[in-house]
Amino acid sequence: MWRATLDAPIDPRRDGALSTTERTRADRFLTPRDRLRFRRGRGLLRAILGRYLDEDPARLEFEYGPRGKPELAGARLRFNLSHSRDLLLVAVTAKSRVGVDVDQVRPVADLDRIARRFFSAAENAALASVPPAHRLEAFFRCWTGKEAFIKATGGGFSVSLSGFDIDLAAEGPAGVVVHGDPEESTRWSLRRVVPGPGYCAALATEGAPRRVRCWQWSDLGSGAIGDGSAA
Repeated sequence: MWRATLDAPIDPRRDGALSTTERTRADRFLTPRDRLRFRRGRGLLRAILGRYLDEDPARLEFEYGPRGKPELAGARLRFNLSHSRDLLLVAVTAKSRVGVDVDQVRPVADLDRIARRFFSAAENAALASVPPAHRLEAFFRCWTGKEAFIKATGGGFSVSLSGFDIDLAAEGPAGVVVHGDPEESTRWSLRRVVPGPGYCAALATEGAPRRVRCWQWSDLGSGAIGDGSAA
């Protein structure tokens, strides 16, 4: 997993690697800041994947699933990305499907109403048992876990958020309980990630829990920032 900031000057060489489609998507954002964040994010994604594959980032080609999830042409690597404000996370695996989601912990109006609408009965019960001082963080731990799982499966909005359970109490790798589908429940593992103060994130991977290596991307050089949840 790679962590990077989106609020930094764009490297012209990296920006030049973007495809026409990516540039068109960037132009659809309403504000200059969002346009720049999108362009920097896609440039960083190309740079990271190009490093793994030892290829020119500009030559990488992407395909999109029925729900819009991007994949590398030829499935040489699996990846997923997520950002919140200026924080970007990119998860990369060799073969297994992967999903990552990050969100800034911030006040949520009608938190309980939103939880009742989108969370499962088990998750709502777990959330209600959390002391009020920690309930907001627990909400985002659940939300990012559910989003990471949906992104890993590629189901998008066709998947019911209340149709599976995330374990809010788990600190290490945890499972995902898919209602009415025990086989699917054993196929996935979920890990909580702490990418920085004030943020919650989750990583969903297909298969048994595995070691996660976390790296910080810097235009001046990159380095490891920990293993497992120590992002």
